[in-house]
Amino acid sequence: MFALLGEISFQVIGSPEVFESSRRFDYAEHRVVEDRPRLQWLAAELESITLAMLFHKSFTDPAAQIAALLAAAGDHQARALVLGNGVFRGFFVVESVTTSDIQLGADARPIAIHVRTSLREWVPVRSSTRPRRRAWPRHHSALRL
Repeated sequence: MFALLGEISFQVIGSPEVFESSRRFDYAEHRVVEDRPRLQWLAAELESITLAMLFHKSFTDPAAQIAALLAAAGDHQARALVLGNGVFRGFFVVESVTTSDIQLGADARPIAIHVRTSLREWVPVRSSTRPRRRAWPRHHSALRL
């Protein structure tokens, strides 16, 4: 097994042709009078993963695999992404599924389908992520009247 996305299994023989991960980091730019702007780090953005795979009748049911991916996209639930070596990559939702039928049988059933799916990281809401209260300076004599 190459990986599990919730209950959806990706087998070694059909492992992704592409496993692309993208992470971005967000900075605010503050303009300064008569000087160069300054950057302030805000936060890390969510990870995006793109998988390109071939589902072939010789090792899986292509229509069932596509149906499982579409069902996962349709129920809008985050699923654990675990690689075959046991590495937990986090929770992800299916953001898009693009299919290309490569080979069809005489009855129009798919024999081989190329699929490209985009996953987006989902981060649970934690109570510890509330904004921090700023402490007043020790000497706040300006506030005394």
